[in-house]
Amino acid sequence: MHTSQRFRAEIALVILTVIWGLTFPITRVVIAEMSSFALVFFRSLLAVFVLLPFVFLKKEDRKDCLKYLPLGIVLGVLIYFSHLFQVFGLETIHSGRSAFLTNLTIVFVPLLSPVFQKQIPTIKDVVSMAIALVGMFFLTSPLDGEGLSKGDFWTILCAITFSIHIHVLQIFIKKYQKSKIFAFLEILFMCILATTFLPLAEKSSHLLPTTLGAYIALFYLGAISMVGTTVLQAKYQCKTTPERASLIYILEPVFAIFFGYVILSESMTSKSLFGGFLIIFAVVWVYFFQLGKNLIKTN
Repeated sequence: MHTSQRFRAEIALVILTVIWGLTFPITRVVIAEMSSFALVFFRSLLAVFVLLPFVFLKKEDRKDCLKYLPLGIVLGVLIYFSHLFQVFGLETIHSGRSAFLTNLTIVFVPLLSPVFQKQIPTIKDVVSMAIALVGMFFLTSPLDGEGLSKGDFWTILCAITFSIHIHVLQIFIKKYQKSKIFAFLEILFMCILATTFLPLAEKSSHLLPTTLGAYIALFYLGAISMVGTTVLQAKYQCKTTPERASLIYILEPVFAIFFGYVILSESMTSKSLFGGFLIIFAVVWVYFFQLGKNLIKTN
């Protein structure tokens, strides 16, 4: 693959992390008014309705949906539990801490690479991951609290599930080149699973938001965030490596901290800002490393 193609793909993944980062504080706004199970259901339902016209306009796409149904089920199960575990975690921990733990994917993805991709991370990927981990530690100060909480546990499960999803999606897209179909199918089956688990919603919680602001937030989570990120991930993640994709995804807590501060007044300390700098450095360093190698080869 050409370097320019990979660069454009990775810029698209950076945009994806901005959308994801905004999702953390907005999710906290919504779950203050409705059940976590209900949130995942309505979020996926909105996304299905947005994607439906784009998938069923062509006869070929309709046939592909039936053809790749089993693969869509696998992706749907993984993405459903990733979202559900993350929402469970956000019930008790703040946006920055959740973002840090979610982005432990940068540890789990390389660990799973020999299993799913039959490849070992490069030295520069390992160094970048190490720098990024240190950055995320300073960014969210995970040890300043009272140790591992129930919310932390759910969010770590989210990170593990999402890491598996990254690898499985990578395999499916590279083999079949059907990013739009997989994006639709995984959200469709996420919605079906959410419908199945909806009766488990807490009786003390509302099934629908009670304020206009929460409705707007729910619309963003479903129609904009879920559709936009799913399409971007399905289309562009396969054009880079799983390790580089997971490295880019750790920009997510930077944006989560920022939006959490703006929307919910969650604090940003000097330690958090330093951590954000380290994360950005870890991502940018990879590109300068590759640029230097290309210049040496040219000369």
